[in-house]
This record gives sequence, structure tokens and C-alpha cells, in this order.
Amino acid sequence: MRTMISVAILATSLLTSAASAEAINTLGREPVTVHVSTLGVDFSSAEGVRSFHARLKSAAKDACRSDDRTLAAVAADRACARQALDEAVRSVDRPVLTAFHSGAQLVQLAGTH
Repeated sequence: MRTMISVAILATSLLTSAASAEAINTLGREPVTVHVSTLGVDFSSAEGVRSFHARLKSAAKDACRSDDRTLAAVAADRACARQALDEAVRSVDRPVLTAFHSGAQLVQLAGTH
């Protein structure tokens, strides 16, 4: 039986605690939540891990993107997206995804779940 798991990516103006999934956003924007489902993701395949990581990364960028294109705002958006992605990967709690996010090559991860 498959269980649907959602990963929430939050962008907020508050500093994060170690247990929260909130990303730092120094521009005072309202919190944004994006749900990314793990339903149907094959974490035993390199393509499944790559594809899911790309979905998380895209959702983090979308959640943290502001309309302000000043240098400071763009830097804050990027920092927010990095932290949101880090928190989302941690919340999924799949060693193969965590390893890929940390830069490991997926060929080395074959067979790990």
C-alpha cells in the first residue's frame, strides 16, 4: 500500500528553528506554502530521485521568488530557496535523496533506499 506524503516548503519572514520547515526571508513577505507530493516517486531509481529533487528545487524557487529584482532581493530569494530546499529534503527523510542533495553521484547510490 502506498501512502501519500506531502512536503511543505514555506517561505517566511521569521528566522527558522531547527525543527521548522520555514525558510529565512529577510524581505518581510508573507508565508507561502507549497506542497510537493512523494506519491509515485521511485526513490530506488536515479531518475526518480533526480526528478523529485528537481520538483522540490522548483517549488522552493517559486515559494521564495519576489517581484523585487534589486540585487539584495535576488540574493534574499536565492538564500530563501536554498534553505527551503534543504528543509524539504530533510523532511522527506530519504537517505538517497539527502545524499543526492549533498552532491553524491547517483550511480554510487544504486540499491540504497
